[in-house]
Amino acid sequence: MPKDFSLQTITNQDQARLMNLMQRIYPAAYAHFWQKESTDWYLDLCYHTENLKKELAEAGTSYFIVLQNDKEVGILKYDYPSSPPQITIENAVKLHRLYLAPETHGTGLAKGLMEYMEEDSIAQGADRIWLEVMQKSDQAQKFYRKAGYQKLYEYELTFERLKPEYRGIEIWVKEIS
Repeated sequence: MPKDFSLQTITNQDQARLMNLMQRIYPAAYAHFWQKESTDWYLDLCYHTENLKKELAEAGTSYFIVLQNDKEVGILKYDYPSSPPQITIENAVKLHRLYLAPETHGTGLAKGLMEYMEEDSIAQGADRIWLEVMQKSDQAQKFYRKAGYQKLYEYELTFERLKPEYRGIEIWVKEIS
């Protein structure tokens, strides 16, 4: 990971910080996926106090705020063990959330975070990492493909507020051991 970046473990007390950070970085990448409403309802669904408590209480959850020169620029969350409900992926880690501010793109940060997560996953005894990527997220798919991930399964999201043309999502996997 680049030298000017660090990770800070998220706790229940960080809910307001997490929400503020995601209100700043999520809409830039995903606002166009949603119907007329803003992304606030989705952010509230994912980052409200009760959901954060639930996620942090799950065994095997690693959840971080990503900092660059002490400025909050993103989040990283992964869970071990985890398998998608649609198909079985044994002894796997789920990359659940990796969101970074636009100013970090092209800096090598995302690659460094993926390498960090992979090393930690191997240390935990995992054999694979899986993730979900939107079919219409060409940049994300290109990044994950370059990192060694391969498409395994596809399905449609059921969020009514998600524009129909953006409901396609894919499960990708990478062997790590």
